Amino acid sequence: MQAFSIKPANPRNRRDGWLQLAGKLGFLFFLVKGLCWLALPPLFIWLGWNF
Repeated sequence: MQAFSIKPANPRNRRDGWLQLAGKLGFLFFLVKGLCWLALPPLFIWLGWNF
């Protein structure tokens, strides 16, 4: 069970945690960016038609 114990003093565990967090944030960022790229052209077309 020693492999499953979480030791905050261990820099490798902390770095892995930061890498995991950075990976999740990067994935969310790319997901939001992709959704924006999909949503912006119809929005601009709609604004162009209305103005």
